[in-house]
Amino acid sequence: MRAVAAAGVAVFLVAAGLASGAGSASRVVERTLVCNVPGQDAFPDPIRFVSASALPKRGNFSASISAFTLNSKDAADFAAGLTTGPVPRVPTGYIAWSRAPQCSRSSGRVPFSSAGLDSYATQSAKIVKCDTPAKVLIHLRAVFTKPVTIGLDAKTNQVTARGNIRTGQLAVATLKGKRLAYATADGATGKVKLFAAKFPACS
Repeated sequence: MRAVAAAGVAVFLVAAGLASGAGSASRVVERTLVCNVPGQDAFPDPIRFVSASALPKRGNFSASISAFTLNSKDAADFAAGLTTGPVPRVPTGYIAWSRAPQCSRSSGRVPFSSAGLDSYATQSAKIVKCDTPAKVLIHLRAVFTKPVTIGLDAKTNQVTARGNIRTGQLAVATLKGKRLAYATADGATGKVKLFAAKFPACS
């Protein structure tokens, strides 16, 4: 079930139209975001989860990594991630993230590191769920094969840049600096790696 969810989010992120470009072209796209985590009904306080996924290349699906929330009642979910190359009906890779109010640019620091995190097997799609506060930091980085521009996708209301990706990284942490997840994707090999905080923080 979790593998199906990971694949589903990858399709959700790329099921989009063309982005309107803005700014100068670059082979490297890197952003740190602060994202709002919607709460789910619980007593006495809402519970909040962020999922991190890693999907290796399989058939017509290129490798992808992402962080996201699901099942918000008021459409407050966010998604951020990248796919290294083509998937069905989408001819190229991409990096994309939800825009405000779900996610906004941040000056916070989130290192790309697996230190202190547990490693997860990623021969097939893998997803882990982490307990979080109301806001998290997400650090994204993609190195493209050719220069790309960042733009707004009118269909999904996401910020995106499209092109095949050599390498990608994603890290999730709390505002206080507690690291929750780290994922990598290699466009040449189609391999991914996924690390997450120890149980019970993530599982």
